[in-house]
Amino acid sequence: MSRSKTLAAAALWALLMWFTSIAMDYRAGNKTPARDAMHAAFAVGVGVGYWFLRMRSRKQQAHRQIIDYFNLREDIRLIIADVLRAPDEELLRELQKASKRIEKVIVKYQPKLEVFPERFKLRVHGS
Repeated sequence: MSRSKTLAAAALWALLMWFTSIAMDYRAGNKTPARDAMHAAFAVGVGVGYWFLRMRSRKQQAHRQIIDYFNLREDIRLIIADVLRAPDEELLRELQKASKRIEKVIVKYQPKLEVFPERFKLRVHGS
């Protein structure tokens, strides 16, 4: 979710909280300017809180991807080290096994496509 969409969602949450609290006060018969200000402050607090939580989860997700790429590099480095230590007679066999192991490691650390599905859709010219 982009920053503008997150900000729009936070604004909608704030509006929803403001409207709900005002409606509840009208039903209870409590209508004063001070309470209206309190409702506005409450709504702004909810919106800002939502926005900060979404930004924090976004940063954590980016950090997890960085860690996964670090682990991917480390695993591939270990596989290549195993190939370099192989005797000459078994070098081709070790290279074949290494290529299969590298493919498995890449699949293991590949980011989930569900996170940003619109980025990975194929687009055909003319559609």
